[in-house]
Amino acid sequence: MPGRVQIVPYVTDLRAGGQVKVESVSYRTAGEAGRTLGVDTLLLHQGVVPETHLAMAAGIAHRWDPLQLCWTPVLDRNGGTSVPGILVAGDAAGIGGAQAAAWRGVNAAIAIIESMRPGKKLPHGRLARTALAQFARGRRFLDTLYQPPLQFRVPSDDTIACRCEEVTAGEIRAAVDEGCTGPNQVKAFVRCGMGPCQGRMCGLTVTEIVAHRRNVSAEQAGHFTARFPAKPVTLAEIASLPHGHSAIDAVVR
Repeated sequence: MPGRVQIVPYVTDLRAGGQVKVESVSYRTAGEAGRTLGVDTLLLHQGVVPETHLAMAAGIAHRWDPLQLCWTPVLDRNGGTSVPGILVAGDAAGIGGAQAAAWRGVNAAIAIIESMRPGKKLPHGRLARTALAQFARGRRFLDTLYQPPLQFRVPSDDTIACRCEEVTAGEIRAAVDEGCTGPNQVKAFVRCGMGPCQGRMCGLTVTEIVAHRRNVSAEQAGHFTARFPAKPVTLAEIASLPHGHSAIDAVVR
C-alpha cells in the first residue's frame, strides 16, 4: 500500500553512519545478515524515564528500578520522600502513564492538606488510592515486555555515550579499568556528565556501563551527584537573586 510504514521487529544491532550528518542506518535482526538504508533523518526512542535531577539535588533517597531500568525516588503511598516536607508526584515518581501521574498528584495534594489539619482525614483519600492502583495495574507486564535490549543500553566502545562532551563508551570502560568505581569518578576522569544536560541524557548509560564493566548491580555502581542549578542560568539571573538573611532563611531547610 502506498505510504505504508515498514516495521522491522527484533533488531539486535543499529548503527548510524555519516560524516557531518546522518546519511545511513545499518541494522541487523536475528534472522538476517544485516541491511543498510540511506536516510537523512534518524529518530530513536527507547521509552521514557523519570526526571530525577531536582529530587536528587534535594537529597531525596533513590533506588534502582530493575524493570524500568532507571532511578526512582523512594516514596511512601502518598509520595512522601526521605526529606521531610517534600513530596514527589507525577511521572517524576516513576513512569506509570498519564492517568497514574495525575492521581499521584491528587494523592500528594490530599497528604499535604491532611498534614495541615492534624487528625482530620479527607474522604477522597481512599478514592484517590483506589484510582491510582487501577491505572497502575498491568504496569509491570508492560515494563517487562518492552524493556530496552541490553545492547542498546550498554553500547559498543565506539558509540558516543555522552553527547555533550563527546565521550565514548570505550573511554568510560577505560576509566573503570583505571580504578573508577562509579559515575562520579568517571566524570572526574573523562568529563562525561559535565555538559549542558548535566548527565540527564547519559546518566543511566554511564551507570549501566560501569555496572557491567565491574560486574556489579546498577544500584552498587551508583549515579551522578545532582547539584543546583537544575537548569542552565545566566550570570544576570544569579546576580538578580535576593540577598540577605530573609532570602537565605526562605530556602534553607
